[in-house]
Amino acid sequence: MSERLTAGEICTREVAIAYRHTDLVTAAQLMREHHVGALVVIDETQGLRTVAGVLTDRDIVISVVAPELA
Repeated sequence: MSERLTAGEICTREVAIAYRHTDLVTAAQLMREHHVGALVVIDETQGLRTVAGVLTDRDIVISVVAPELA
């Protein structure tokens, strides 16, 4: 196994996003639609987009699903 791949060779450059105001059900649907486990959360103010954070499927499970199981 001498051949190596860079992350850029195996990853897509298109990033699945959600906006800060996106509800969790819609965010989960976006993850399913794009086959990803995380979304980059965007804040858009005065036409400028900035990254506000990352929402993962684990975040949803720990914060929303798991507390109901305790």
